[in-house]
Amino acid sequence: MCTVTYLPHRENGYFLTSNRDEAPHRAASGLEELLLDKTRVLLPRDKEAGGTWIGVNEWGITLCLLNGAFEGHVRQLPYRMSRGLLMLDLLQHPHPLDLFLSFRLDNIEPFTLIAVSPDALWELRWNGDSRFARALDRHTAHIWSSSTLYHADIRQRRAAWFYASAAALMPAEAAPIMAFHKEGGEGDLHHDIVMNRNEVVRTVSITQVCREPGASAVLFYDILTGREEKKALYDQ
Repeated sequence: MCTVTYLPHRENGYFLTSNRDEAPHRAASGLEELLLDKTRVLLPRDKEAGGTWIGVNEWGITLCLLNGAFEGHVRQLPYRMSRGLLMLDLLQHPHPLDLFLSFRLDNIEPFTLIAVSPDALWELRWNGDSRFARALDRHTAHIWSSSTLYHADIRQRRAAWFYASAAALMPAEAAPIMAFHKEGGEGDLHHDIVMNRNEVVRTVSITQVCREPGASAVLFYDILTGREEKKALYDQ
């Protein structure tokens, strides 16, 4: 939920890849296909809270969550709903932008949500007071880093690593993108793409969505165990 990249793929598809930086005891056990209020979804789930940070649904929509909005914030516990459980509600809807604009967000911790539908790419932010929605060019590469873990200058440095390699990653294929998500950086474990801050917070997994017409293939790589799993969800 803390480093996310998007690269367009052939035939109007894309790769959306997320490194989850979290306390190791909150690592996910793998991918689950669930029925949420009659909507089929495919996602990994947080062992502790039961929510998720990334998922796809049967309408061909991918959602991916990062903690924080534009800058770091002071937590004001307790919150009404966790962001991971909010994701389960949002994944049930065929129009995530509409739901984001109408959903009750008061007393939910700030977040950034990347929403990709078959014809649009949205960056949606909630800073604790206001909502912000921005349409992005789905034919170009993008990167996001969580504002709660990375200051603005570090986020800019990480973006520079990505955009410097983006030309080599195009046309987008799974292996070189995963290589960036496993190896990108300068040898600083506090800020590299795979990070580790004294085992308190570290990159615990990488999840990659490969979207092609009619199906979403999801690859889940557990960094702590080295286990890899892949499943597909087909559109309704």
